[in-house]
Amino acid sequence: SITTAERKELQRKLDATLAGTRHKRYGNRLNQLLKYLGRGFELHLKKADVPTVHYVEWDEFQQILPHIKNEDIRALAVVLFCTGVRLGEAFMLKPRDLKPNMSIHISRQLDRHLQVREVKNRKPHSTILLDEGIEAFKRWAAIPDKESFRKRVQHPIINAARKAFKDKERQISPHDLRHSY
Repeated sequence: SITTAERKELQRKLDATLAGTRHKRYGNRLNQLLKYLGRGFELHLKKADVPTVHYVEWDEFQQILPHIKNEDIRALAVVLFCTGVRLGEAFMLKPRDLKPNMSIHISRQLDRHLQVREVKNRKPHSTILLDEGIEAFKRWAAIPDKESFRKRVQHPIINAARKAFKDKERQISPHDLRHSY
């Protein structure tokens, strides 16, 4: 019982049964209950591991592009690199989304189940298109049926990066192009 158990015992049980975000969420709730009960201690919450962010520089990206055979997927890769949008957000881009000041407002995305939904965290945002990506944006945004590409764009980009960096152990995904922006 949380009313009688010692701190070490509660901490061991929390650590043994919960991990990741559940550990933090339930740990916070337990700490609130302990405070309410006047127990005089709090449980330690594990810090989440910080994931390694992968990215490529412009010259490395230029080595990847020739290995992407499909011109539309190549245009998508350039759009991801030059805007920093998420893959699902790129599928909702239309030619009218590019404003004269080169900004793009992002408010929707196409998920992997081909459902249109709000962007991550439900926070619409804007981005700036780099000059190097203008032609690719026009090509990608003009494609009428981008949904047909949704489930088959990741592997061509990943495989192109593998071919470009044969000597290196580098895994580059479409999301890593977002980080490269």
